[in-house]
Amino acid sequence: MKLFEVTSSGNDVDGGDGPDTNYLVCARDHEEAAALVREREPALDAITELGVCSAEVERPVILRGPYIEHALEHGTHFTLWSWDPHELGVWVPTPRCRDGEATCHYADGRLAARCGWRAGRRHGVSELWHRDGQLMHRAEHRRGKVVGVHESWYADGTPASRYEYTPRGVRYRRWDRAGRLVADAVEDRDRQGS
Repeated sequence: MKLFEVTSSGNDVDGGDGPDTNYLVCARDHEEAAALVREREPALDAITELGVCSAEVERPVILRGPYIEHALEHGTHFTLWSWDPHELGVWVPTPRCRDGEATCHYADGRLAARCGWRAGRRHGVSELWHRDGQLMHRAEHRRGKVVGVHESWYADGTPASRYEYTPRGVRYRRWDRAGRLVADAVEDRDRQGS
């Protein structure tokens, strides 16, 4: 079993911009942890993998929570599972470390993500995969800033989005699950300031 912190960002009292509601959970994987907490907290935003659960448990269990605080980064190497940042309808893993390449795997051992880091910021190529091994997302960062082409694919391999970042702005295209183009635009930084 692994140890996870399950987070619902902000709370209703502060209009969604206040402290986070968290649960400390022992479960086999992030999806099992989400299912357990979702019974109490339907709107989840992120799951942070903290390590191995030292308690001997036979089934998933909430060890602590809810507790209210701003979610903090725990240690220098962990995996954050975010809900749908690429609009694919999935939990997306982002393994973190201070320097080098961080990876994380699904429960069956398949690679879920590989991300490059330098001085605690995203650097280099990052790749995420769907559970069946299909490429989900490929992106590039330089010292924490987005650069180059960022692409996402649905689980069946259909393109979902393509963002091309330049010093002047970004050109993006998005497709629905049927492969129909639903957005095609250019955002020019020079025009935004006018």
